[in-house]
Amino acid sequence: MFDWFKKKDANTQSDADEKDEKRRYNRRQFLRGSFVRDALDFSEGDAASGAQQASAPNSGASGHQKVDLLAFLGQLDPHSSERQLPPGVDEFNPRPRGTIPVVRPPGAVAEHDFLQFCTLCDACLDACPHDSIVAAPARFREAAGTPMIDLLDNPCRMCADTPCINACETGALVAIDPAALAPEEKPVYKIGLALLQQYNCLAYNHSFCTVCAERCPHEGAIILDQGKPRIVAEHCTGCGVCHSVCPAPMNAMMVMPNPSRPPAQRPE
Repeated sequence: MFDWFKKKDANTQSDADEKDEKRRYNRRQFLRGSFVRDALDFSEGDAASGAQQASAPNSGASGHQKVDLLAFLGQLDPHSSERQLPPGVDEFNPRPRGTIPVVRPPGAVAEHDFLQFCTLCDACLDACPHDSIVAAPARFREAAGTPMIDLLDNPCRMCADTPCINACETGALVAIDPAALAPEEKPVYKIGLALLQQYNCLAYNHSFCTVCAERCPHEGAIILDQGKPRIVAEHCTGCGVCHSVCPAPMNAMMVMPNPSRPPAQRPE
């Protein structure tokens, strides 16, 4: 009799584990499907705007520019290269594997140029007064050893005098040209963009929390809409303060690196 009860308990536990694993699998598939849909909407919107510009008289536009969907997915999902793209989507500039997103210090040039220009001298690490810049660990593959910001442990303070940029002598970190700014306009460095995951946010799940909006150092980056936080992308710099202070059991704030960093200035 006791053996029968033990066998029944084992079967019950096995069924529970199987259901739990299936639920996690379905959630992963849903999130990955959302990434693909967002990427397709982005590329279709870009194509439509390009077609309108090309059809406009005297516009001088040569049509829309193709979107590197693999690069876009690589920023969202580091395992994007392990699955096939949807049918009908052009695959160009292929890469052997996805790129792990890395949040770089302010003023960082495009990732491909950054990896070429950075000499791992650690000058920016030593110059950071808040120790926010660290060397990327080995799990970041080809980016291992290069400067990055671990937003969860120590977010970027966005120093007004940008000591990290001033310390860089190789061109991996470049200051914004004052000539490109309007009079009395201050340079704003965007190292990333915060994204709110509502299914993890306390304010969106029958609770109350405004910690991210209260602690955000940039005015207007996080606003409250009926007691619920909302991110305004135009004002967000990706500093990561919201990510580091989020009290939710599963962090509701994630920060994606800026994929539109300027290319490095190469000597002619």
